[in-house]
Amino acid sequence: TLWPIVWLQAQTERRKTAIFRALPFALDLLTLSVEAGLDFTSALARILKKIPGSPLAEEFGELLRQVQMGQARSEALRQLGRLAEAERILQDANRVEGDSGGRLHYALARIRAQAGDREEAFDLLRRSFELGYADLDEVLGDRELRRLRSLPGFGAFLQSHR
Repeated sequence: TLWPIVWLQAQTERRKTAIFRALPFALDLLTLSVEAGLDFTSALARILKKIPGSPLAEEFGELLRQVQMGQARSEALRQLGRLAEAERILQDANRVEGDSGGRLHYALARIRAQAGDREEAFDLLRRSFELGYADLDEVLGDRELRRLRSLPGFGAFLQSHR
């Protein structure tokens, strides 16, 4: 019968919907926590306390366990987040919630930079400026985004937004 397949598809969609609805709040918390000086792992642990029992908390909890066991953050994100799926969820969240002035893309750029994905972080940072984010002083002072300074084109990017 088709009932188990239909039920599983419905459960999957509910889970995805719950994740992308919780994602903007969680990313804000992650951004604020990292900006306040917490490292990525501590910031993730803080978020888990704020969203207990949710599908996003389950996913972030698994990510945190992998990182605490010594796996590289970027690898843990790839394995856990099934990066293509995570990107789709983020894009869906962006469509539903909107990206207020590029802030979501800026937060994602910081997360990617900390995870070691410098090229992707730079692409997200450029996109955040295209969407209206314009706090160049914050970018220049951002500890995580310092990792991008050696990338080709980063200096020109900064100059074009002065």
